[in-house]
Amino acid sequence: MQFQLQSSSSSTPTFPNLSTAAAPHNLSDDNTPISKALSNPLIRDLIFAQLTVSELKSARLVCREWAEVGTSFLGNRTFLNLTQFFRYVAPNLYEVTPEAAVMTQVFEHVSQSTRQIHFDIEQIKFVTSFVNGMRKLGDLPNLEHISISVFWMGGIGVYPAYKKLPLLTNLTSLTFHLNGHVQQASYGFQPLLQILIDSAPNLTSLNVRSSSYPNLEGCKKNLKVLKFVLVKPAPSFLLDFNPAIKMLAEVKDSLIEMEFRDEIPAMLHSHNLEELDVPVMSKMTSVTIHPAATYLFPDFFNEDHLPRLESLFLSVTNRSEGLALSPHLNLWKPHGGVKSLKLQLGEVDANEIGRQIVALFPSVTKFELISSLGCNNSVLGINQMMPPYQKWDLEEALVSWEGVHTADTLVAVLKNMAAWKGDKSIEFTSTWVMKDDFFPSIKDLIVHSTGFKSVQISGGYWGVVPEILAVIQPILEGSGAPIRITGGVVSSA
Repeated sequence: MQFQLQSSSSSTPTFPNLSTAAAPHNLSDDNTPISKALSNPLIRDLIFAQLTVSELKSARLVCREWAEVGTSFLGNRTFLNLTQFFRYVAPNLYEVTPEAAVMTQVFEHVSQSTRQIHFDIEQIKFVTSFVNGMRKLGDLPNLEHISISVFWMGGIGVYPAYKKLPLLTNLTSLTFHLNGHVQQASYGFQPLLQILIDSAPNLTSLNVRSSSYPNLEGCKKNLKVLKFVLVKPAPSFLLDFNPAIKMLAEVKDSLIEMEFRDEIPAMLHSHNLEELDVPVMSKMTSVTIHPAATYLFPDFFNEDHLPRLESLFLSVTNRSEGLALSPHLNLWKPHGGVKSLKLQLGEVDANEIGRQIVALFPSVTKFELISSLGCNNSVLGINQMMPPYQKWDLEEALVSWEGVHTADTLVAVLKNMAAWKGDKSIEFTSTWVMKDDFFPSIKDLIVHSTGFKSVQISGGYWGVVPEILAVIQPILEGSGAPIRITGGVVSSA
């Protein structure tokens, strides 16, 4: 278990001259350029950020102002690792599991200037000590962020119940992540998440990776950003969306940005979607759904329920997700407020989904397409999937295309995207094209890149051949084409 505190400085310090061994003087009356520069908080932070822990400790001895600044930076780098205690009984060294009392004693040294707490935990008994310590501290006046990471591999046994914490009125950011295989019996850690949320009425940002949906009633007036990752729940593998809808309803009048992700196979999702009573999210402007086939709330992605929606990110990474999403898109109503759309497509029927997306969101002016179509990276497939986006009156378009293996695919993507409106940029990543295939297509690449803001071609670690690049790069630079190549053309398979 690790416990980290980060403190803040309550004053703006000045800096004595580091190069002198003389006793420090008060630089507040020194108007030299150096003293003025060192008194600038931006410059001060850059300097202290470069110091080692040992140097920071020494710097704290210079004067009271330096002590306060050094404390802040030391707090960023200080961890108390409570799992690595040892005892020596000759001739052997034994690791000792610390008692929870050690954790309780840590809180006796927590400063009222603490503004961030990071807590990594592997055993449930330390949660009780953490909660008790937080309760004794009361409302820390400068505490802004708490981060909890659970790394658990064993059984919990009896799930503890915790009393409410004192209100943490300045706590605005909370991160709670269940990691590794913890999801198999993770409900024992949910009470910790819940009492932290309940103690933070002014919480504005919540980042959660969990196996169940928390209650957000305690922060419903101020929560602005919600990022939620659903891990595989236990013991059931069927996903009930009613708790998700209830959670959204609790913050329907405050939430501005929402990101929903899950790690549950699409075939295990609940099918009782028609019974959901979805709320009107009156202030929501940005929505991310990954994968898009997960949260197919009926009658939700429209102007009635998301009246202020401006930015949308949908991810469809495989064929089963595409098959699940496409029929639902046919039931959605158009939304004219969405101006920015990001679409991630894997091995799916990208042509059908593209037509549906363009019809549903006709006012898009900024579009980002991330494509990794795999075996669908064919000229025919590209000629089918890219034309629908020509209908948008785009101002900006960015395409990231992964895993191209033939030169005609590169040309087809450029040729189709050239017909789109707006400033166009494209990145070909993990490219692997034979040089004998690439060189005859250089002219076509130059011609179809006309009008692009930038075209970048790169390969993986094995896709960089310096002697090939030494031939290609002068040709592209001499043509004036906006093509920059750093790899992706190879001499053999």
